[in-house]
Amino acid sequence: MPGFINITLEDHFIVSYLNAMSEADKFGCEEIGASKTIIVDYGGPNVAKPLHVEHLRTAIIGESIKRIGRFLGYKMLGDVHLGDWGLQIGLIIAELKRRSPDLIYFDESYKGEYPMEAPFNITELEEIYYYYVKYAEAGKESSSVWVVKPTKYKTH
Repeated sequence: MPGFINITLEDHFIVSYLNAMSEADKFGCEEIGASKTIIVDYGGPNVAKPLHVEHLRTAIIGESIKRIGRFLGYKMLGDVHLGDWGLQIGLIIAELKRRSPDLIYFDESYKGEYPMEAPFNITELEEIYYYYVKYAEAGKESSSVWVVKPTKYKTH
């Protein structure tokens, strides 16, 4: 039957085991990953939002997994996955076009040089993204080009 197995260990056994482990190479862990490669793909930040401390969480977990693998002898490669960045950039472009349809970037017949400076600053860019997400959550269409399902996008 399912249940518990109780084991009682003498203190001197535990102490001698830990002492032997501390003296052993790599604390007695075997290098099981020799000549094997592992790729760790961990999530990165939403490229349309500003970075904040929570974005460190996946980076720390990913780096920890890589270090454990290296300790066990694996060749570890890390890849920070930025996710569906095209969607966020598309949301920003659609909202920017809705707000400023006369910008030369939206003129398909424009043949000249584009301006060296953006028509908005980073603060405005962040506001554009949040506005569009909230607008989409309300179930409205923010652009004639882009329609967003209201339940898919959340803000912090």
